[in-house]
Amino acid sequence: RVHGDFSSMQARLIAREDEVDEDVTWDDQKRICAFGRKNARMHELEADVARYREELENLEDASTEVMLLDADERLSYNLGDVFVIMTQEETEERLEALKQSVQDKIKAAQEEIASLRKDMAELKVVLYAKFRGSINLEETPDE
Repeated sequence: RVHGDFSSMQARLIAREDEVDEDVTWDDQKRICAFGRKNARMHELEADVARYREELENLEDASTEVMLLDADERLSYNLGDVFVIMTQEETEERLEALKQSVQDKIKAAQEEIASLRKDMAELKVVLYAKFRGSINLEETPDE
């Protein structure tokens, strides 16, 4: 029997009539492992997207605050371990560039997630066709 023993996969009892007494080939094992790796990567990317969205929100809040300042006021802008004095215009430009960079990261991560989901769906079709109810590749509702 084959068990989809992934940390993010739901464990469930299998009814006797759903079991398939099928040998697991090397190719089957590679598919199962590929599914697990893709699933783990997808969850990493979903966490990254959440973090990027929070970062984007912080940058948008900062942009709003900068726009409320006087045009001739100088700002201390944090770059790593140092603060740099910048004009309002320079700060706005810097914040816009950072926002665009974060938006690009979100888009790239979402595209990779879509690709992983497609690949995982294809693997599910192949694995469920062979093992039917003897393998579980579904997510638990709390994940």
